Amino acid sequence: MSADVAPPIEDMTFSVFDYQEDGQSIGPKLPDTLDIPNTLVVGGGAIGSGVALLAVQLSLRGRIHIVDKQAYGDENMGTCVLMERNGWSGQDKAVRLADWISRHALATASGEKGFIADAAAGEKCRELAPRIVINGLDDVSARYDTQMLWPDAIFDGGINNLGAAVVQHRLDEHGKACLRCTFKLPEVDILALQADLTGLDGETLNDSNRTLTAKDIERAAPEKREWLRQHMAAGKTICSIVSEATMAKYGVSLGADFRPSVPFVATAAACLVMAELVKFLLEPGARYHHTSMIGSLFLGSRSSAVFNKTADPSCLCVRCRDAIIASKVSFQPTL
Repeated sequence: MSADVAPPIEDMTFSVFDYQEDGQSIGPKLPDTLDIPNTLVVGGGAIGSGVALLAVQLSLRGRIHIVDKQAYGDENMGTCVLMERNGWSGQDKAVRLADWISRHALATASGEKGFIADAAAGEKCRELAPRIVINGLDDVSARYDTQMLWPDAIFDGGINNLGAAVVQHRLDEHGKACLRCTFKLPEVDILALQADLTGLDGETLNDSNRTLTAKDIERAAPEKREWLRQHMAAGKTICSIVSEATMAKYGVSLGADFRPSVPFVATAAACLVMAELVKFLLEPGARYHHTSMIGSLFLGSRSSAVFNKTADPSCLCVRCRDAIIASKVSFQPTL
């Protein structure tokens, strides 16, 4: 890290209890085991991998169900902290991560490949009736779908190049924004834009983590097929083709030294998420912030911030609040 971006970091202790660096506020003593209500984890990628690691280290005990639409690919080696060279690539993320948790943790975990909108209506999620939802997503539409489960608490991790954040919504808190009025859907049709850039159709673009195939090219726009054949010969994934086409559109190219990001940023987001979960379980009535963030991990608390976003009066969380509350049974954590 260049000194003009951030000063060198030597030994720094950073507390996710109060977002300070002094090392004095380490928070309450944790129990040997921590019971959790039925929990749904949406996203088994970079943030989800960090969540799984912390679930083991925190000795969580309870039921965890994971949903993710993709399988692990070699490109995930640079972002998922748990992923190893053998036994991970090509495996469904949710199923593989659930197996890892079940083998290393006190919790019982299961996994399901699919979109959260479909999984939420399926038998496994209905039977689970999750009281806690943990998100590790990069898609606003999926966030909207998870919010429609209206769990007692939802913890949503997010990242940028150097920073991490957690947004939370608690059903018993009146006035703070839910995920649907926190995140706004893009005003442009992202899928249409990607199709225009690459020539690929919607079915192909919706399964972006796999490698490109001849069948994909047959369905692609004729003027893009030769370009796509070159990428297929190189073994490129659909996701990487979209990224390259997007950057080329704006005059940026991937050099030979391009590498995926290291997992410490996503793992930091997982730490923020799990810290807020632990606070909720240990002190459910304590004051909390809607959003807690660290702008740059290289700057630590100097770039941290907390704030509370007010619910949008036109959102379902306000207009339909009484009906949502009436359909739920109040949860009191068992410690």
